[in-house]
Amino acid sequence: MNQTKGSSNSSQKYRITKVEGKQLLDQLILGINQGPEPDQLQRNFKEIIMLLTEQAHKPVLSQQDVSRCIDLAYTILNILHIPSLGIHGNKMYLDLQVAKAGLSKQKGDFLQESWNLNLASHGNDDVLDQSFLLTAAENQLRLSRISSTKSLLERIDLDDLDQQEYNRVLELTLTLSIFTGENLFEGLLPKYSFAQYVAWYRTVREAVDLQDLRLMLRETRKDQFFYRERRILHFQLWAHAIKTKRWQKGLVRIASLKKRQGLEISGLSPLTKFLQVLEECYDYEIPLVKRLEKLGQVLGRVDAIPHIEDVVLIWAASARFLMRSRVKDLANLCLDEYGKYSQQLSLGKTDDVLKLFES
Repeated sequence: MNQTKGSSNSSQKYRITKVEGKQLLDQLILGINQGPEPDQLQRNFKEIIMLLTEQAHKPVLSQQDVSRCIDLAYTILNILHIPSLGIHGNKMYLDLQVAKAGLSKQKGDFLQESWNLNLASHGNDDVLDQSFLLTAAENQLRLSRISSTKSLLERIDLDDLDQQEYNRVLELTLTLSIFTGENLFEGLLPKYSFAQYVAWYRTVREAVDLQDLRLMLRETRKDQFFYRERRILHFQLWAHAIKTKRWQKGLVRIASLKKRQGLEISGLSPLTKFLQVLEECYDYEIPLVKRLEKLGQVLGRVDAIPHIEDVVLIWAASARFLMRSRVKDLANLCLDEYGKYSQQLSLGKTDDVLKLFES
């Protein structure tokens, strides 16, 4: 893999309260109105980027103040005579676009995130660090752009990554392997152990190829390595999406999983909310129209879910329920969405990338 510059601190998290965030922004505006020197403007710019980065992790500013913050950053660039596009090696402009990309991702707007990342990289190839390339690869995979994701991963120097960044590469490799059916871990530099990722890839591929969840069920039990929030929720999605109802019967309800020690399952995550609604969909004491209305509400927010494998399985599980309920038009709508993603993720080879609806 090609050598690029080392990782930056762009993923660093800060601890700022909402009050502190508002105060800092007001101080920055006041300071710039007083006409500071270029060095001070550059320091002010870094503080703005810090504020926007924090906002992407945990909101500390109102939307109005976020807009003021971004406008202030552009004001500084103008004062310093830094053009907004096309200047070679412009790190300040790159940092602003990366910060704006983080805000878009936080809102679930992955296309806008991609746009900002592309603006950031325009003319700045020599200052792109590992963190940027990883973020761009994650974005491209979320947009089902397999070739672009692979291309970005090939530019990353694995020797330059810390363990957290390396694990992000492994997650990307895992998802690509699942959807392409290729074991892309072969030939990967083993800087840190990734045996568990290969094991989960084989577990999921068995589910795909055999439409059998025995191994996945066994691997996600309480005394097993994959007794982890993400893998358990994936098993739940698979159990709802697969043709047979066999695997649904023993599912632990989300409300019970949230109470289990050793698991950190948030009731606020879009995936958890979807699974809870899907549980209610199979509660036949609730009128069908009420269940359909609630399912439609959560499906309207699917585009904001950050992991493409979750999105694909959500559409498949929804289609399965609607087929069982004989709601043909809505079932076809969900199947079309599943088929659209399948086509993209298989590079046009199939409209059923997980083999869930084969005859």
